[in-house]
Amino acid sequence: LQGLVLAHHGMVVWAEDAAQCYRRLLSLVRRAEDYLATREPDESVFGTVISPALPPAERAVAAAWIMPVIRKALGGTDKVILHHDHSPWVMDILSRADFPGLARKGVATPEHILRAGRLPVILDLDAAGDPQALVVAAEEQLAEARRDYLAYHHRHAAPDQEPLEDWAKVVLIPGVGMVTAFKDKRSAQVAARCYRAVMATLAGAETLGGFNFLPEEEVFLFEHWPLERRKVEEAVARERKNFLLPRHIVLVLGGASGIGEAAAHRFAEEGAHVAVADLDGERAAQVAAAIHERFPGRATGFTTDCRREEAIADAVQQTVLEYGGLDTLFYTPGLAPRFAPLSRITRDDIQSQLDVHYIGALLAVRHAAAVMTRQGLGGSVICSVSKAALAPGREAAAYGGSKAGLQHALRTAALELGPEGIRVNSINADQVETPLFLEFAGARAAARGITLEQQLAGYRDRNALGVSLIPARAVADLAVLLASELFRFTTGDIITIDGGLPEAFPR
Repeated sequence: LQGLVLAHHGMVVWAEDAAQCYRRLLSLVRRAEDYLATREPDESVFGTVISPALPPAERAVAAAWIMPVIRKALGGTDKVILHHDHSPWVMDILSRADFPGLARKGVATPEHILRAGRLPVILDLDAAGDPQALVVAAEEQLAEARRDYLAYHHRHAAPDQEPLEDWAKVVLIPGVGMVTAFKDKRSAQVAARCYRAVMATLAGAETLGGFNFLPEEEVFLFEHWPLERRKVEEAVARERKNFLLPRHIVLVLGGASGIGEAAAHRFAEEGAHVAVADLDGERAAQVAAAIHERFPGRATGFTTDCRREEAIADAVQQTVLEYGGLDTLFYTPGLAPRFAPLSRITRDDIQSQLDVHYIGALLAVRHAAAVMTRQGLGGSVICSVSKAALAPGREAAAYGGSKAGLQHALRTAALELGPEGIRVNSINADQVETPLFLEFAGARAAARGITLEQQLAGYRDRNALGVSLIPARAVADLAVLLASELFRFTTGDIITIDGGLPEAFPR
């Protein structure tokens, strides 16, 4: 006798010394591998195809509608981050008739319970149908899965034992893909890899005669293993203590430079996952890469033209597909004004400012709020409106008008979105050291026939604190606070950061 195979747990071998024991283990593993090679499984063990994968574009749309609903259902007191696996191999298995029944038997090993949960949630949806009906069906089926979990919990729990908040980690949607949930993106990706291993194990076991897992009462004990639950609880406690925005999802529009770039970094520093979008997509990707170096898996960057509604909608959808939902929108794209008196201002001058500062912002709020509402977790919208929203400037009617219009519209949005728990606030920032402001100041200086240094000195002299240039990070700090629970009772407000400019004091 050289070893024992322990059902559901693994293999134990022994020998006279460690080296001989290791060689024996390898020998037995190779024998098992050689045997399995003669019984190579394929996906046909899961039956015939009955739910083929949707085409990629339709699949993305369906996933973007469903994922915020999943995020609400699987997140308890603490939110979750999602990962969407729609690789061809996964899609093929999910398409087959017999797979759901086999998946409900359990996972491959006790370790997989920790990483992928005791059972997947399987959603039977008409993914190609009406999106609103899709959301309703997903909500109903997730609620039913939760009730099933609670029944399982009450069958085995002690009287004072609470149900788990992380009760499910894998959601399977034929035609759409596999969605996994965890505390961050990388952990959600690990859960996906674990469940891929479960799929492979199910296929192999069915080829060899059938799959069986631990009895339900043993699964419950492993789920509630005190050491592992303590690790989870301590990790959550550390997040709450150390970060303002743990497990938060933020979309920064205008995130390639200046205030947006600083804010993207600050959001990530406080625990958030950040989508960085900008007209300069290459630079947005660079900002995301810099964040990724510090916080792996917690930033993505892409091109967005905020003058086009379809681009804004796509930015929101990309954020949802990457992380599962949306908690905060920070809108800070800027277009430098062309200074001109009213007698010479053109329609194009006015329209170009409105497209970026007013229309683009409102459309971004609209699309972001739709996701937040579907997600049902509240949210925060923050827009940069600048001094121009409050204080008029000569030859800047188009620029100032677009900013003032946005500020008024945001107050309306605060009224409309409040019942959904979505807060809407703005930041009045001036004299911030960004490429756009320096371009603005340079144009003002040229118009007045003075140097940039003289223009900046004039700005310093006019504010109460005698401030010249304000670091972009200071504005980013304010954006983080507005997104956090510290400002959970604040909406419809405008907060100033300009060194104290009397004519821009909110009235």
